[in-house]
Amino acid sequence: MKTTHEIAHQHLSDLASIIDGQQQAMAKHYKTAMESAVIASAYADEAAKLRAFAQEIMQAWPESGIDGDDLQEIATRHGLLTPKIMHAPCGDNCLCAEVLEPNEWESGTTCYRKTPLLTGE
Repeated sequence: MKTTHEIAHQHLSDLASIIDGQQQAMAKHYKTAMESAVIASAYADEAAKLRAFAQEIMQAWPESGIDGDDLQEIATRHGLLTPKIMHAPCGDNCLCAEVLEPNEWESGTTCYRKTPLLTGE
């Protein structure tokens, strides 16, 4: 037969296991909540950038249109495009290669690359 001391010790051990399990579960839930908050913050940031882009584009409407250079500048300002100096075409689908002469690559040219905000990656 167990003594009162042994029974008390067993109960304390059981309680410690329960508390440890609850702490682990709480830590897991806290981690999940923090990860969700980071994702929500990123989505809010992206939405703000896209809204600012759309608002700036729509400032020209209905009085005038926006040409390609203006669109490129606005998209760069709002994080949809990023400029990168290139010394050769970036691949088979390089848009710059279609408009540049081979000798124009030597000094470097600014190519505008789509960002994850624009591509959704």
